[in-house]
Amino acid sequence: MFGDGTFGDLLVGGQRPKQWRHVFASVQSLYTMEQLPQFDVVVIDEFHHAEAATYRRLLDQLHPSELLGLTATPERSDGVDVRSFFDGRTAYELPLSDALDQDLLCPFHYFGIADNTDLTAIEWSRGAYDVTGLSELYTGNDGRARLVLKALGRQVTDTSRMRALGFCVSVAHAEYMARVFTQAGTPSRALSGQAALAERAQAAAALRHREIRCLFTVDLFMRASTCPMSTLCCCYGQRRARRCSCNSSDAGCGAHGQGCSHRVGRGCAARRDCRRCPQARTRMRCCGE
Repeated sequence: MFGDGTFGDLLVGGQRPKQWRHVFASVQSLYTMEQLPQFDVVVIDEFHHAEAATYRRLLDQLHPSELLGLTATPERSDGVDVRSFFDGRTAYELPLSDALDQDLLCPFHYFGIADNTDLTAIEWSRGAYDVTGLSELYTGNDGRARLVLKALGRQVTDTSRMRALGFCVSVAHAEYMARVFTQAGTPSRALSGQAALAERAQAAAALRHREIRCLFTVDLFMRASTCPMSTLCCCYGQRRARRCSCNSSDAGCGAHGQGCSHRVGRGCAARRDCRRCPQARTRMRCCGE
């Protein structure tokens, strides 16, 4: 991004800055510090989490001359408007369709897979299903796993050339999916946010060199841009999207390619080009003061 790999210091995963002039830090690492250093400029990614306790503590202690919040999902399910930190102002907003037109994002195809999973017994709270309940429902669900493998075989011409990320709801779910895929002849591995940096780097290298075909993750690689060698992203848990009007338990696959699709109902997807799709309303938003 800066053309200089030595720019700035890291405060993440046990690494500590040497100069504290330009610092790239994780929220978790900052949260563990008893006293935060002060900076003239603070840029916070994933700013839609600003109301969370960890973020609020940081925001209450940091007093920069300029604060910039970045988010691709400004609309929160609980109705809280994070623009309140900026007197309701939005500095810049970029619709998904415009970002695709400007080649800022890679076009993709999206396929929804009906898995017929009944979520009525899973608790729904604060705009999301209970993770423990989802994990117990999905982990060990061999029928659902077979549906996923069958759909993958239909959509991916040559799985031996595939480099995929699989997003799961829990560590147990990720380990289960990696085991099922490996037993089916698609070498896979599970990786979570609990893994050390060296283990993460080794797993990413294995995917890059196609030693494994799929890396199942939880609380890690939250988007494909953090693992750019991937060619396929698979969501194996309940998910919500700005382009659909219902909450669905369907598995989903997004493959980099020309055009994409949006969901039109439970268990189905209509392939459309996002550039012309009136429902492609997801936006990248910057808020600043």
